[in-house]
Amino acid sequence: MGRPADWTPLGLDSDPVPGDPAAIGRESAYLASVATTISQEIAALQKIAAGGADGALKGQYATKIHSAASDLASKLGDVVGRYQKVSSALSQWAPDLEQAQAQSVTALDDAEAPYRTISQQVALPSGSNLTPQQKQQIQDYHTAMNRAQQQLDAAKALLAKAVSFRDNRASHYAGLIRSAIDDRVKDSWWQSHILDNGLMQWVDQHADALTKIADVLGWIATAVAIIALFIPGLNILAFALLGALLLIHTLLAADGKGSWLSVVLDIVSIVTLGMGLAAARGLSTAEQTAQGVLKGGADELGSQAWTNMATATKAVRSAAGKVFANDALRGTQEWTNAQSMASTAMKAMWGAKNSAIRDATQLAQAEFKPGFVQSYLAGGQEAAGIRQFFTKAAARFPGYKPLADAIAQGMPEFNLGQRLFLGSSGVDYTNHILGGSPVIGWSGFDWYNNATTIAVSEW
Repeated sequence: MGRPADWTPLGLDSDPVPGDPAAIGRESAYLASVATTISQEIAALQKIAAGGADGALKGQYATKIHSAASDLASKLGDVVGRYQKVSSALSQWAPDLEQAQAQSVTALDDAEAPYRTISQQVALPSGSNLTPQQKQQIQDYHTAMNRAQQQLDAAKALLAKAVSFRDNRASHYAGLIRSAIDDRVKDSWWQSHILDNGLMQWVDQHADALTKIADVLGWIATAVAIIALFIPGLNILAFALLGALLLIHTLLAADGKGSWLSVVLDIVSIVTLGMGLAAARGLSTAEQTAQGVLKGGADELGSQAWTNMATATKAVRSAAGKVFANDALRGTQEWTNAQSMASTAMKAMWGAKNSAIRDATQLAQAEFKPGFVQSYLAGGQEAAGIRQFFTKAAARFPGYKPLADAIAQGMPEFNLGQRLFLGSSGVDYTNHILGGSPVIGWSGFDWYNNATTIAVSEW
């Protein structure tokens, strides 16, 4: 059952004895289970230190292994003592806190009736000619007020006793915990001077502000990622924003005020962005290769187009040649028709060659600027433009192997970059929608946030 929310009868704005004894009990049980696991490992190490579980550990490194196992078992013995002592302190603190909370609720219950009596508005008779009944009414009122005040003071005294008991017991168990960790196991300089005494205290004090800053940076990073579809240079800014997010989320998670899932998502975003940039560079290299193939091979493509058209018009040219071989047909309509067919065929051959050279040159120099939808689905306007270039070039010169090889080199990079962008964007949008945003006042979905909380507690 939850704690009461309204402590007004006792003159308070909030719960004077907050806390969750059940959660403390669970933490105590968890620490005890860790101590048991470590004890089992110590037993295994002691067997190794004694010469192996079956006495069969021999060889030139056996002595070193025995010694190392003995040292590690000794150090773990100090560690297991920490867990056992802290677990014991928490297991005793939970019922004491529960007792203080129960006493505070009793005090609140005792205060509610007298508080209502004192708070009610009563119109008493007044004047110089009061009847005996009116005088008695006034006397009864003051008697009731005095009694209510005494009851309210007693309730407040009971609450003060509960708070004092809580404070004394909390101080006692805090001392036991400090004593438990004041042993031979020493924290690193970073842990003792930076995390415990400086940085993490600052993070704890500013956790709410840091959470809001992280939320704002997350939205900005999302917007920058979309704008970067059309301005590739902004990817550097996206990297910086994701780096800042990773730092803030890591500090909040380490302080217990944030989610390690957010840290994982930040790392995934940075990795996918880096892989996406690498894929973009590979795609750009393939594009340059294909452009070079078209530009440098324009004459070859023209010759191929000439040859292909020559093959296509071979029958027409052959028929015209037979007419030209018969000198008797000179000046006839058949001769004139043959001249027309031969001229048309040659024009087609020259036209195919010139068109191929022109198209190859223009494609090599063309710039493609797809729209928003195409650019988004491709993972960027540049990537979408390169894909369009590949598509048009392949359709225009389908049999040209150097071009096909260049396109085959670039398409895997395009597919990778597209999947990375759509995947990371999907994760980002899902986290914004399901997880909520304190900046815009959206709390998200409870089942998603609860799942995140569970993941944090497990980690």
